Amino acid sequence: MLLILTGWSVSAQEFQVNVSVNHPTAQLADPAVFQSLELQLNEFFNNQSWTNMNLKDFEKIKGNININITKEESATSFSGEMDLVFSRPVYGSDYETTLFNHRDKNISFSYDPARPLTYTENSFTDNLSAILAFYAYYILGLDGDSFALYGGDNYFTKAREIAQRVPSSMQEDGGWSQKSNSRNRFRMIDEIFKPSFRTARRAWYHYHRLGLDVMASGPQEGREVMLQSLHELKEVEDAESNSMIVNVFFLAKALELNEVFAVSPRAEKIEVFNLIRSMDAANSQKYDKLSR
Repeated sequence: MLLILTGWSVSAQEFQVNVSVNHPTAQLADPAVFQSLELQLNEFFNNQSWTNMNLKDFEKIKGNININITKEESATSFSGEMDLVFSRPVYGSDYETTLFNHRDKNISFSYDPARPLTYTENSFTDNLSAILAFYAYYILGLDGDSFALYGGDNYFTKAREIAQRVPSSMQEDGGWSQKSNSRNRFRMIDEIFKPSFRTARRAWYHYHRLGLDVMASGPQEGREVMLQSLHELKEVEDAESNSMIVNVFFLAKALELNEVFAVSPRAEKIEVFNLIRSMDAANSQKYDKLSR
């Protein structure tokens, strides 16, 4: 976050998030349950103090979370998907860059409107609060890494601790499974701490703090650093193919890369397009301005 650079230490909320809950025609649960759930989810994310920093509104991480309930297991137990899109402001401009654009396909939880949704550090309360707190700290980690080299360490550590506290009886849930082939929350945070992925985190810092954040005053210099960050990511992709951390990058940055490098000289466009295609081939159509 911006105030990582200032050292302020007054407790405050770090997010401005809108949470919505979509649900099928209720068959087991009272529709009022979903209204209560949506209200509590918004309060949970926006009223919690996740760090000790004090942020002005324009400095906060903005986001949207949409929970799509696809199955009622009972009147109080549900499963479905969660879409999360979060952004942070870019220095010297009114532009906001996407930090995280992710669909979690393995959401399952129980919810009783009579019981408040709470998160208690160092303990597991329930799966829904664990999932939300995990993503809060993971996104804070991405934000921290975008302002200082490995500046998200403390937040990523908290996200990992949340994943580790999930009871073994719930780890078979696809979202927390520790099986090596699972592309889920556990793998997402596990990669962050592997030495082989440190270069990806360094690329994330270069891309944001030394690239995007200088674009207002030096667009060419900013693009040069952003291009170098793509080469750093390519090193990671070559060593650890099909990683989640590279996937997280391109899900967040595809549209932005297409716009930023659209004004580049043709040779640079070709270089950027070939780099991206080698790492994000399935989404090559998103980079149409680079392939012209």
